Order: sequence, then structure tokens, then C-alpha cells
Amino acid sequence: MIAGLSMVGTKRAILGAALSLLPAAWPAAAARAQDQPGEVGAPPPFPRALTLGAALSMLDGNDPAQLRARALSAANEAARLRLTERDGLRSSLAFDLRASDRMAIPGHDFINDSSVILVLDKPLTRFGADDGLHQSIDTGSDALSARAELAAAEVRHRAIGAFFNVILADYAYAAQDEVMTLAFLAFDDARELMERHGELPEVEVRRLEADYLDAFAERTRLGHERRASRLRLALALNRGDAYPDRMVEPDLEAFDRETPDYEDTLARVLEHSAEMRAARLETAAARQALEARSLAVRPTLGARFQAAEYERKLPASRDQFRASLYLDIPLDGDRFQQGAIVEASARLLETEAVEAEVENALRVRVLGLVQRLAHLETEIAAAEATLLYSELDLDRVRLLYEMEVRARIGSANAEVAGAIHRLASARYQRALVWDHLDILMNNDPVQFP
Repeated sequence: MIAGLSMVGTKRAILGAALSLLPAAWPAAAARAQDQPGEVGAPPPFPRALTLGAALSMLDGNDPAQLRARALSAANEAARLRLTERDGLRSSLAFDLRASDRMAIPGHDFINDSSVILVLDKPLTRFGADDGLHQSIDTGSDALSARAELAAAEVRHRAIGAFFNVILADYAYAAQDEVMTLAFLAFDDARELMERHGELPEVEVRRLEADYLDAFAERTRLGHERRASRLRLALALNRGDAYPDRMVEPDLEAFDRETPDYEDTLARVLEHSAEMRAARLETAAARQALEARSLAVRPTLGARFQAAEYERKLPASRDQFRASLYLDIPLDGDRFQQGAIVEASARLLETEAVEAEVENALRVRVLGLVQRLAHLETEIAAAEATLLYSELDLDRVRLLYEMEVRARIGSANAEVAGAIHRLASARYQRALVWDHLDILMNNDPVQFP
């Protein structure tokens, strides 16, 4: 929990500890489970105190988004292999078992005219017909590399966000625990006054009971959120088999920067972001593919070697070995390429539309992130002022403690806990926004120990 937020007074301390037992039991159970030896070949268990650097080191590249990026790269490589295979050496062996009769006259029977022929065929050049397709595939490979880079950065960003959410869930639970305990003590004192002294009407006691139960229900929800946040972190690290227990708060000093200018940030994002770069490369690849389809109908120059063995030898027409250069010239023009050209044109229009959509989306996203940073700066300043006031107020109330001013100390504790949660939430959100902007601007990511 958060240091300095314990209850004051024996009654409050015992009550707070008792009420915390049920929702806090699962981390202890998780820790005991992690003390057991794991299966052979299983990933190592989470440490009891997990740092952000250690969490990020567990990323193994097997996130579904990264697996999909690798699958797309493999498909692009398959297209390259298919294109290369067209110019590869082809060999064939033909067996012809044949009986022939040249003269259909009585007494002239069929004779064995079988043969076996080996043919080696190698296209030498298509006069640039495939150059555009090779360029398109290479450009597409660059686009997929940018997509893979983006996927890895987003996986890391989600893991950081999941780690921060665990910490914030613990802060929220601690703050609500103070609120609930304060509500219970108010209800308990009022009930005692009503039952023993008859000093309060029942309707007032029931109101305080309802307030306490509302606070208890909210604390129960936040207790469940603590566990859910740990599961989300485990899944973000591709470790759904275990729950991390305690998070070590990271140093966020690297994200303590001035709010950037929108226009400057947007210019950097549009120039350097992996998402924008991938969209532009995909458009260039589609344009190269269309140009290649338009030049696909060209002659093919090749070399062919033939070796044959004939059962019946006719020296005038049956060469045992034959080598030749050939030139195949299509006479149909591009009459049978119209479908491929239209398809390539449609693909180009699609990628151009996607590129425009990506640029528009980035403009809106960057504006939202910059505005979010500006808002969080004011939120942090307000949270720091609130926390300072709450701490000073708590100190003041503690000085009055011996003067029997006890009603205020529980409320002051709750206000401090709430202010700490508010400040932590703003700081972690600011760090996440900056990490997102670093991804978009293709900056080096902040390293965590």
C-alpha cells in the first residue's frame, strides 16, 4: 500500500486490518503459488517485487500483433519466391512409348519408335517485364518492416500501460479503503449512540449505514480491479499463467518535459512515424505493381538444351543433342492482362485512400495527445497543491489530537490518500502520453531499470 496512510488509533487500525483481509488475500496466495517449483521448460515466475524494466524484458515477441506481422512478411517473401521461380532453370524428362507404321500395306508391320527426351530451359531475360514487380515486392517488404516496428512499439506501450494500471489500481484501493473505514466508523459511532444512549434518530443511523455500504461496495469493486489489472499485465507480457504480486514504482523523471508545440510535433510525426511511413511505402509498392502490370507483356529470351535417345534413328531429323537460343514474342498484346491491370489500379486507389486516412487520423491523434499533456500539466499542479494542503491539514489535526479533536483525523487521512491517488494518476497518464508521442515521432524509447 501507500506509506503514511495507516489508520490512527487502536480501534481504527484493528478495524482497517480486519476489513482488508478478504480482498487482500489473493496476492498472498499468488506469492505462495510462485514459491512452488515450475514445470520443466516453463517461463520463470514473476519476482515478488516486479520492476518495469524486468517486466519489459519478459516481452518475447510472441504477441498476436507481432505474430501477424511476421506472417505478413512471410507472405510477401512467398510472392518474391514465386516471381523468382519464373526465371529459374526448368527441366523435364519425356518418355514416349510409341509403335508406328509408316506404310499401311500388307506385310508391313508396326515397329518400335519410342524415345526419351531431356529438356533444360532457362529464361535469360524478359526485357524488364519483372523489374517493377521486384521493386514492388521490395518496397512492400520495407512497409512490412515498418509495420513490424510499429507492432513491437505498441506491444511495449501496452505493457507499460498495464504496469501503470496495476499501480494505480493499488492507489485507488488504498484511497477507497480510507473512505470506507471512515464511513464505517461514523456509522458504528452513530449506532452506538442510538442503541445505548438514544441520542440519534434511527433515520440518521440508517443514512450513515447506507453511506458505509456504498463505500464498501466501491472498495470491493476496486479490490476486484486490482486482481483484474494484474491479469491484464500478465497477458500483456504473454504470461497468462501467473499473476505478478507487487509493483516497484518506476522513475518517471524522463517524462517530465514541457508540453510540445502541436505544429512541430505533427511535422515530426508525419515525417518519422512508422505508421505513416508504412502507409506511404504501401502506396509506392502499389504504384510500382501497376506500372509493372502495364509492362508485363514483353518478349522472353531464353536458352534451351535438349538431349534425346531414339529407338529408331533417322539422321536427317533426329538430333541426339540440341542447344538453342529462343525468343518468345507474345502476339496478343495486353489483351489478357486487363484484369490484372484493373486489379492493380484498384489496389493503388485503396492504398492512397488508406494513406490519406492515416494522415488525417494522425493529425487528430497528435492534437489530442498534445492537448492531453497540457491538461495533465494543470491536473498535476492542482493535485500537488491538493496533496500539500491535505498533508498540512493532517499535521494540524494531529496537533489537535490530544485536545480530543478526533473526528477530523480520519477525514484528513482519506483526503491525503485521495490526493496521492489523484497525483499518481496524473503523472502516470502523462508518462503514457509521452511514450505514445515518442512512438509516433520514432524517438528512442525511455529505458527503465
